[in-house]
Amino acid sequence: MLISKHGHQDVSLKKLFSLFSISSSIMNNSTTPLNVSDPGSNVQTHILMSMFTDQQQSTTSLYLSTINHIYLFLLRCGDYESALSFHPRAPTECSSAHDGVLSAYYDYRTGNRGDILLINNQQLNDSITALPIRKVGGWNAPSCPSKFRAAVKAQHDAINQTATYYPQCRNCVQRFLRKETTGCSLHTFHPRLFPTGNVVYSQRMKIAFKNAENHLQQHVVSRSYQLDPTQLENIRVALVSSGDVDKYRLWVMILLAGHLFLRAAEVCSIEIRIPKKLCLMTRQT
Repeated sequence: MLISKHGHQDVSLKKLFSLFSISSSIMNNSTTPLNVSDPGSNVQTHILMSMFTDQQQSTTSLYLSTINHIYLFLLRCGDYESALSFHPRAPTECSSAHDGVLSAYYDYRTGNRGDILLINNQQLNDSITALPIRKVGGWNAPSCPSKFRAAVKAQHDAINQTATYYPQCRNCVQRFLRKETTGCSLHTFHPRLFPTGNVVYSQRMKIAFKNAENHLQQHVVSRSYQLDPTQLENIRVALVSSGDVDKYRLWVMILLAGHLFLRAAEVCSIEIRIPKKLCLMTRQT
């Protein structure tokens, strides 16, 4: 049983999310990310943006897109407490996400499209239609699990859940529902009514991440795919800081190709001829 930070059952959490006006997007089975274009009106965007420098703002936008898709997935699975952790206006002092349904997201994106999604050998049903949730796939690049994990970690950092992960204790919850506030025998006077810490440090999440990496390890890239902003920045630093003229030239070629939308073969075939007069003037100066 899932309860909120204040001991309310998941029924009251459903009422809470109805106040956020998100039921219509779920009923329509929408997968469009929520509007994050106005950082001033979005607490989650403001918090995440403040964690990065100007050069990393586009990376933050990628994180926000991933976080919004996770948010809709958790709502669809009925894990409302975890969804609250990923809400665009999540409070800065919010409980962590549960590692159960969230770890199933790896299988949801790496499994065969159309297969029924299972967790602990039991199928997950849609919280609205009650039909089995089926895997959608779509993750082919080996870097996809790492990007997902980075987005989850950044979101938990934003809500001040940065420490070691401790899951919810069902025994503590059962005692709390019986109005016994001391907790179970393992957590006396410190009942674990909700998960705390960064969920990426959960053992279940680590196993799911490793399984996803192993599943995608044999993937062969048959076409070009885009670099994320952090990867491009690493390339720039490596080339520009080398002091090598050839590497400077390679970085200029990358900038030229991006500015003119040229293919690799096209930018490599460009020749720049310097007039002899200009060469003479350069030598004289």
